[in-house]
Amino acid sequence: MHRFLGYDLKNMTNQYVAFVLDLALLVLFLLIWKPLAMLFIYVELFSRTIYLSTLFLCSILTKFVKRMVVTPTSSSILPLEEGKRMEKLWNQLMDCLSCLVSLSLFLRWFSGRPSSAALRKHDRLSKSSILYRVFRHII
Repeated sequence: MHRFLGYDLKNMTNQYVAFVLDLALLVLFLLIWKPLAMLFIYVELFSRTIYLSTLFLCSILTKFVKRMVVTPTSSSILPLEEGKRMEKLWNQLMDCLSCLVSLSLFLRWFSGRPSSAALRKHDRLSKSSILYRVFRHII
């Protein structure tokens, strides 16, 4: 509890009171704070996956509509730009899906201590989730 409060509680109270408060803080962390943080990370990844898949499907549909409507003789740089944009969307979507089904993120539900892994090991996850970057020291 002294890490949370900033001073050692054992010097001010009985050692049993300090132990009970440490235990209560640990239980609060493991049963409420950590599952809530993991739930927020999964909700963010799931909503980002839905958003990116919708964007990707809309760009595929607009590409097909443009091919049907625009005459084949018109030439422009626009199809190259669309191809690069669709490839970027596809890569972002695959990164987000792989993070969503990531075993390393799932196994953090069961660990009892914060992660000691460097952020570069989970580069894909840190790019896909803002909440992961915030909560990574907690989970």
